[in-house]
Amino acid sequence: MFKLLSGFQRHFLIVFILCCSCTSSFAQVSHKFRGVSLSLYDQKIGNTDLDKDYLYRSMAISISQKQRLFSLPIIAITAELQTQLGVTNVSEQRNSGVQIKGIETAILVGLNLELSLLPKYWWIYVGGSIGPQFISNTPQRQNDGFVFSDSVYAGSRIKAGIRSQLDLKAGFRHQSNAGISQPNGGINSLFISVGVLSLIKR
Repeated sequence: MFKLLSGFQRHFLIVFILCCSCTSSFAQVSHKFRGVSLSLYDQKIGNTDLDKDYLYRSMAISISQKQRLFSLPIIAITAELQTQLGVTNVSEQRNSGVQIKGIETAILVGLNLELSLLPKYWWIYVGGSIGPQFISNTPQRQNDGFVFSDSVYAGSRIKAGIRSQLDLKAGFRHQSNAGISQPNGGINSLFISVGVLSLIKR
């Protein structure tokens, strides 16, 4: 089966497996939270619009591990390692019927500042993440291939069971390659994410 894949598909599969391995290793060290989430990235979500002519829409699934670095009774700082795999729709014009399918994969490192509104039941947080990403198709303003993905976001975690939490998040993402290759106009997206976290035993 591996031989049937194109060169690009083989490289993509290898990168994603390595990313998952890194995330699994982090879990063995952290022994805190493991999660899975589904995210939508677009230039327009609901009534919020970045007013961009191009379309770069992604539906991505993420596997994450979270480690609490510092904690007070109601405030905590949490590190996060995330592996992400997404399917994209790309077009030079948002309203055009012509869209190109693509894929993206990333490994991201984040830092969150959390506030407990109801101890052990409800948390809110703000944070940011950054990491390398590989994208197969892009609008003409951005060269495809290797880029950096950085995000800022706000979210909320709500207790949903003895060892589980519902994780809701919304934010802004920027993708570009730091001038490594041209064109490098960047891709900006809004995103929303819904996930579930599970407490890992020590």
